[in-house]
Amino acid sequence: MKVRRIAALLLLLLVVVATTTGCGGPGLITGAIDGYVWKHADARSAQAEGEPGFGVMAEAPKGNLAPLAGAYVVAEGPNGSAIARSDSNGYFRIGRLSSGYYKVTITHEKYLDVYEKSCYAEAGGTTRIGGTPMLGSLHILAIGINDYQSGYISDLSYAVADAELIVTRLGVENRLAKQYTLLTAEWDTTKSSIQNAIRDIGYNITNGDTFIMFYSGHGTHNDAGTTEYIVPSDANPLNLGTMISDQDLNNWINQYMPAYAKKIFIFDSCNSGGMYRSLAALPKGFTWSTGFEVMARNITGPRKIIMTACAKDENSWESSRPPIGGHGVFTWALTEGMRYPYPADADLPRPNHAIDTEEAFNYASHWTKYYSPGTQNPEIYRGESGSEWWYLFTY
Repeated sequence: MKVRRIAALLLLLLVVVATTTGCGGPGLITGAIDGYVWKHADARSAQAEGEPGFGVMAEAPKGNLAPLAGAYVVAEGPNGSAIARSDSNGYFRIGRLSSGYYKVTITHEKYLDVYEKSCYAEAGGTTRIGGTPMLGSLHILAIGINDYQSGYISDLSYAVADAELIVTRLGVENRLAKQYTLLTAEWDTTKSSIQNAIRDIGYNITNGDTFIMFYSGHGTHNDAGTTEYIVPSDANPLNLGTMISDQDLNNWINQYMPAYAKKIFIFDSCNSGGMYRSLAALPKGFTWSTGFEVMARNITGPRKIIMTACAKDENSWESSRPPIGGHGVFTWALTEGMRYPYPADADLPRPNHAIDTEEAFNYASHWTKYYSPGTQNPEIYRGESGSEWWYLFTY
């Protein structure tokens, strides 16, 4: 009886010591690793073809991503292994870890796939692993117009290349992308074709999704400077009605895109050499190409972010010289930040493998100013509150 009582006291003492000191040893402050395990429910946004049937996020999964309970999480580090399981919200947490690097392995009895991640647990803090908390998919419309039907409108050199580059980065190499539409041919870049493309994409938008519209080509505005226009390939320079006004675009977005969808607009107006040719003077009601500042202000609103390549009365430059190599400077800089090793990710050297609109714009703005031969200051407009930001790219 006495032996049992002594053994019980020793066991109690060990429990107290373990509870107060943690696995790092007496007196050491320990850290933790946590995250959320999700299962792919509908959208391709979080699961590209060939990727695992489940994944890990830095925030609670919502929308098209469902939490996955019962996943086994093993962290192997300096002092052995620690184990946890995800709860009904998909959340797991492994605490009481000594500082150091850990290999985290996540499995589930219903899946053959294995998720592995290396991370650093820091004393006194919690290291959250997993990808972007972006909900839903990206639907990208990229428009680039080099060739105009009217003999009075100057053709361009690099607008098509810009649209193709956007599709490559945001639509092909981006794990968030669900679908992209590329419009570059004369018959695909008419006013009606652009309207139809917005309508068709809107039909496929689901809760949590983001619509991105990129435009590279000519722009113009009226004499009063109150309305700006995208110039489609079939535009008549004597008829403003053949162009896409900011009001037209706003109406199409409101008509075809669900109110819950996020909308991102990226405008890179090509001002090289001016818009018009073979005219002694501009037609009444027109000015030279524009930086789309007025359009940005006129279409901003709830759940919208607009980026422009330059400010009002500035030129948006393009270059054939390295490193830009035949693109608009702003478009090149924007996409360069999302190319390996992904320098726009402000979380480096401990990346979260995601680039948001703020990170992408800040990187593009810096290098646009650096490489443009004249004054060019990109601008960003953030919805109604002025504080909107969303994830744009994951890798």
